[in-house]
Amino acid sequence: MFPAMAAAYNSLPRTAVPRATTAINILQRVGGSLGTAVLVVVLETHMAAVVGPAAATNGLAAGAPPPAVAAGLADAFGSTFWWVMAITALAMVPRWSRSTDVPASRRPGGPAARRPRS
Repeated sequence: MFPAMAAAYNSLPRTAVPRATTAINILQRVGGSLGTAVLVVVLETHMAAVVGPAAATNGLAAGAPPPAVAAGLADAFGSTFWWVMAITALAMVPRWSRSTDVPASRRPGGPAARRPRS
């Protein structure tokens, strides 16, 4: 995660970094919570389609589920995993489309590094 943060802060002026840190922390926490909630809904929806709404929300009876139900539950988790992969791929699109060149003024030993800091 640290290289991603460094890349996010790389193009900011030094005075904007504290506000950006706060904003990124808030977005990470809210986004993570919302993403988890969405994926739980996806999983519960798939589980309800396999075992019925009551069993999906109240849990299955003690013991192993029948093989047909177990296979359906495995499919529910598998399809939820593919949703996670799709969301992750969408999150990577901005990274792939962005240039990886660092301006000369931001490179180590570049003009910004040689200026005295005040």
